Amino acid sequence: MKFSQLLQELQITDQHSLLVDPAHDPVLTGLAAIDEAQPGSLSYIEGGKFASQIHHTGASAVILPQDAKLQQQASQRQIAWISTAEPKLLFAKAVPLFYQPFQPEPGIHPTAVIHPTTQIGQEVSVGAYSVIQANVKIGNGVCIHPSVVVYPDVQIGDRTVLHAGCVKFQ
Repeated sequence: MKFSQLLQELQITDQHSLLVDPAHDPVLTGLAAIDEAQPGSLSYIEGGKFASQIHHTGASAVILPQDAKLQQQASQRQIAWISTAEPKLLFAKAVPLFYQPFQPEPGIHPTAVIHPTTQIGQEVSVGAYSVIQANVKIGNGVCIHPSVVVYPDVQIGDRTVLHAGCVKFQ
């Protein structure tokens, strides 16, 4: 994704390098620690401990604390930047834009055992060898990975993910 698209996704309207240099809009392909970043990486600097890494990082874009000197140093190295009071928090918000967890297709695996009184919402995935007991209500978009046990009378809310081996009871 382009840096400008990242700004849109994170709803950043000010305190970024495109306001200073609109032509420098790098393509970002992943995330990395500031000292391990390569071209295409988004990284962050929080506090003074890693501030000197701005001179060495291979990152194409960084999330910086509100520090005009760091912003200037990033701009001089042609590194796109966002400035915020909480760089680590903004970086965490960027993670799902680059990495999506595995989401199986909706459907019920033939080895799953589901009690006939179970109510199943739309777009639900039930994995292999899962057991869902009596009077369970499963919301829309739920993902139940393999080998999950759901005891009687449990309600599972919309878009819940139960990972392999999970046991859900009231």
